Amino acid sequence: MYVIFTGHRKTRLEYLYLSKEFFGGDDSVLDVKVKMIYDGRGGDIINQYVAFTKIYNEQVKLHGRTREAVLDTIRICKDQDVLSEYLSSREKEVFEKAKIGTAQRLHEMGISLQDIAKAC
Repeated sequence: MYVIFTGHRKTRLEYLYLSKEFFGGDDSVLDVKVKMIYDGRGGDIINQYVAFTKIYNEQVKLHGRTREAVLDTIRICKDQDVLSEYLSSREKEVFEKAKIGTAQRLHEMGISLQDIAKAC
């Protein structure tokens, strides 16, 4: 099993053991050794995915979870050749998925459907 980690950590573990993280080291409950992947190798699909998520997170910090953040992410990624082939062929689909995800998060936060419709 592996995890692609796109966040920030002070230490980068090679493996994460679920028994240590969630059960105080008691491996009788559940123990899964997880290979941690952080950046991939220059230009490979994992590296591009991590770059995409970092660019998206930066845009969300600037614009919130808005249409502008998604469109800027797509534009920047295409300009930097990050997932550019995928984004070019599926830009509308990527935008719609992001829009749906944003609407779901806003609804979970208790924002009315009418206000969500205006925002999206």
